[in-house]
Amino acid sequence: MKLRANHWREWYWQYFAIIEILSEATWYKLDIDSILVISNLYNFDKLLISYLFELELLVKDDKHFRSPSLLKRMALKDDKKIKQSIGGVKAMEKRRWEQESYKLLITSKVKESKVKERKVKESKVKERKEEKSINIPFTSFRDLYNRKVWDKNACEKKWEKLKPEEREKIINTLPDRLHQFSDKQFQPHPETYLNQKRWNDEIKSFNPNKITLLHNKPLKDVQ
Repeated sequence: MKLRANHWREWYWQYFAIIEILSEATWYKLDIDSILVISNLYNFDKLLISYLFELELLVKDDKHFRSPSLLKRMALKDDKKIKQSIGGVKAMEKRRWEQESYKLLITSKVKESKVKERKVKESKVKERKEEKSINIPFTSFRDLYNRKVWDKNACEKKWEKLKPEEREKIINTLPDRLHQFSDKQFQPHPETYLNQKRWNDEIKSFNPNKITLLHNKPLKDVQ
């Protein structure tokens, strides 16, 4: 206000030009000798420089000069930048933490999946080993059943697909089951016996006057 009240209007732009130069300088200060260089370069009024120091719009020490008002404004501005920078760093750290947490979660899920898959494979291998250990060969069924096989390969594949306990039940119950057929022509073919799971049928004695119904069908229709 004092500058505006006591001096010419043209001094204003010269003063603000000096402030602009200081705002671009490191730490917002310049060497004391540079003030004369600036005055000569921009044709500043030499009385202006003395008056600025007199009003303490500019201050100086042994080596530098600066503007108190500029320092105050720039301190607020720099403080805001620092806070924004800190906020940005914190936000970046938060995103990084979230990404790392997500990676850890995915890695954990993948490990769980692999463990589960490995257990399933081990279980299947164990089951196959158990099947092999209690497996009853097809020849045992064929010889015990004692009737011509239409398609040996198809019948043998069907036998191999049965569960171990099914094969055991077939072999264990077959002698009693064969006794129900007094005539071999009424004995189902091996393929029919396996495909229709006839080992689960109720064992009945054969009555030639009354054909036993299995699966609600006469034996002659099944064969």
